Amino acid sequence: MVTTAKTSAEQPDAQSRERESQNLAVDNLLAIREPIVLRLPSNWRLTDAALIQLFELNEMLPFERTAEGDLVIAPPPHGRSPEHGVEIAFQIRLWLAEHGDGVVRDASGGYKLGETPAAEAEDRQATLVPNVSWMPSDLIESMDSETYKDAIPTVCPPFVVEILSAKQSLPPQQRKMDQWIAFGVQLGWLFDPRRGKVWIYRAGDEEPEELERPDSLSGEEILKGFELVCAPIWE
Repeated sequence: MVTTAKTSAEQPDAQSRERESQNLAVDNLLAIREPIVLRLPSNWRLTDAALIQLFELNEMLPFERTAEGDLVIAPPPHGRSPEHGVEIAFQIRLWLAEHGDGVVRDASGGYKLGETPAAEAEDRQATLVPNVSWMPSDLIESMDSETYKDAIPTVCPPFVVEILSAKQSLPPQQRKMDQWIAFGVQLGWLFDPRRGKVWIYRAGDEEPEELERPDSLSGEEILKGFELVCAPIWE
């Protein structure tokens, strides 16, 4: 039997094997449906810089941080939920161009919540990422411009939107909405497009208002004059 050795060009190098392994790992993580909380060793620090690096190195995966310093790997958007987020952000952007104020942000923009801790405790500050959020100009102007451009802002947006992905269960997202309200969000919408439901969270209310396939939603006193046309959201 004659055997032939692969040339060096035919043999996968270590970098290629590592890339394949990373791609497989990402594919496996993309299949998750619920948030995964990773408890980190006590001598590890999930600092702001480390969290930003994770975002940059793993663009497909949304990362969040708990107030206990744990890392949360949130489920990446599945099905049509990315389209729904773009649709909502687009409608808000049109409103901003006509009558509104401030900026709308997508799921690539996270927030550090609560009071700013001492530098040695920055890894214990809760950091959440909504599907869509809005910040008024005065809130942006209150922040240091360099910090706003190059870091995760330490501020709570007054308005957020969370959207359930396909096969994602409701309770984790409800708990996340409760966190948003506790940290200072004034108005929040939680959409479940597949079931045709939306929950409206308002600061000061004990329970969210549940609606079934509404034609539109009002921005109320937070986004004055804004009306979201909901038809493109319902599947």
